[in-house]
Amino acid sequence: MTNTKQVCIIGVGLIGGSIALSIKETFPEYEIVGIDTDLSIIHEAISMGVVDWGTIDLNQGVEKADIIFVATPVKATEYIIKQLCQAQLKPDCIVTDVGSTKENIYESARCFQEKSISFIGGHPMAGSEKSGVKASNRRLFENAYYILTPSDWTPQHAVDVLKNVLESTKAEIIVMSSKVHDEVVGAISHLPHIVASALVNFVREKKDNPYYTALAAGGFRDITRIASASVEMWRDIVISNRESMLEILTEWERHIADIKQAIDVNDIVQIEQFFDTAKNFRDDLPIRQQSLIHQAYQLNVDVPDHPGVIGNIASVLGRNGVNIRNIYITHNRERGEGAMRLTFVSRDVQQRAYEVLTTAGYGVQIED
Repeated sequence: MTNTKQVCIIGVGLIGGSIALSIKETFPEYEIVGIDTDLSIIHEAISMGVVDWGTIDLNQGVEKADIIFVATPVKATEYIIKQLCQAQLKPDCIVTDVGSTKENIYESARCFQEKSISFIGGHPMAGSEKSGVKASNRRLFENAYYILTPSDWTPQHAVDVLKNVLESTKAEIIVMSSKVHDEVVGAISHLPHIVASALVNFVREKKDNPYYTALAAGGFRDITRIASASVEMWRDIVISNRESMLEILTEWERHIADIKQAIDVNDIVQIEQFFDTAKNFRDDLPIRQQSLIHQAYQLNVDVPDHPGVIGNIASVLGRNGVNIRNIYITHNRERGEGAMRLTFVSRDVQQRAYEVLTTAGYGVQIED
């Protein structure tokens, strides 16, 4: 047992539980310890085989750990790291987290430096609409990016050890500084959430005119889907990434000002270039199975407006073993979309549904 690595998961939820399952599958000899403030979650995690044993006592849970994953929300992570700095950890222990922002956490973790404890920030760029240990999935991180942001006092050996363990997740590991992480993620994830919420609030202010909410049920609903994410989580993320977000929002204001100016002076060339540049760049973006913004795998189905059509499509898919996550009827067809939008749990299921429906004679478009 002395040669067996012990991995401690603080916060046994979706992310922590999924990391634990991935490690257990690849390294069955490792001992997985769960720590949570809710004892019932610990009992559930043990019964599911997510962890080998667990406790609500932080000090008891971490004292023999070789690797500690702090798998809690950003705000709680900073507090837990301060607690870990006061705990008795093994001299060669590696501490990592899973937060969406890194600079604030990195600063909190400086207390490890004087103890020669390795700290490596982590951010698995994957998630699910489900939450809690029940939603744990050993394949959650497959093909996703998993970013590591090592502290400047952490030796390369410790980074290599953590990378080796994380290979069990089948994620693509990328190493960068915490500052670069916050700048990039702020632009491609945090800003879109702010913009989506701003768009929704903009239309909400015009709700006295019923046409706004009626016509917003189509494309507008799609591009603002992420505004329905957890309010508490995004509040904490934006506050935690304050410096980067202020710089990013200043740049964003410049882009809005530029297109506003072009519209004001009727600059046709500039307006066309604005849309053309964006279109070309987006069309060239790589498609990955996982991303910072949870992917919606959708099909648009062009169907006639008559009774029974929804049931027919559902029956065709059901007979072929295809499960539909959600069905939505669209009325705004200005983007050339079908009258029915179907959502699926994965790209594989989406592709299977496409094949089944096209074979059945329906006009189907894959929504990218």
